[in-house]
Amino acid sequence: MLKKIWPSVFCFTASLLAYFSYHIIGVSIDKDGYLREPFFLIPTSMLFAVLGTMLLLYYLYSNKLK
Repeated sequence: MLKKIWPSVFCFTASLLAYFSYHIIGVSIDKDGYLREPFFLIPTSMLFAVLGTMLLLYYLYSNKLK
């Protein structure tokens, strides 16, 4: 039963890692005036958070039916 919740935990952990990585790496402006930021980490974090929520809701709903 506990094995079914691990994908949700993994997704939430990956979401937090992407979120904190974005803030640790930070944003900078190079000498030519271009903004340098790891923008791909923002949607990645949101994607993992939504996926983790969906998996958690599915897990809770499937346990309620049993």
